[in-house]
Amino acid sequence: MAASFSYAQPSEANSIVGGDVEQLKQRWPLLDYLQQQNWAARPAGYDSEFVGLCPLHQETRPSFYVNARKNLFYCHGCGQGGDLIRFVELSRHLSFRQSLAYLAQQSAPPVDPVLSEKSIVLSWAVLELSCGPTDMEMYPLRVVDPFPGR
Repeated sequence: MAASFSYAQPSEANSIVGGDVEQLKQRWPLLDYLQQQNWAARPAGYDSEFVGLCPLHQETRPSFYVNARKNLFYCHGCGQGGDLIRFVELSRHLSFRQSLAYLAQQSAPPVDPVLSEKSIVLSWAVLELSCGPTDMEMYPLRVVDPFPGR
């Protein structure tokens, strides 16, 4: 006698996990997580985009972009991209479920996108001030208001 099984009905556990994933992404912005990991970045053209060295591989020129509005990253050096969960998978060498568990155990910072983006700008300015003259020529310090009209 065969057991009845249907692929059409998603399990209750999967729907709960899906809701938790979206809740986790909303609770913890990628930019805040990267900042907590000491990622130094600078504004890149648009007010919600930032660029810095890729934390996933060794490089000397910034190729790692984060779009704070979309909560996504992409590295033009190694070709990796995705959201917060994908970043944790790649950086910590974890599976999807292990990444969810890891992020659930971490204490998420309070969500304040304005403070988060300003902190990234300030950390990049401090990094530029501590660099030598060659680095300053490669990445000149520009005073740009990343939040015009705010």
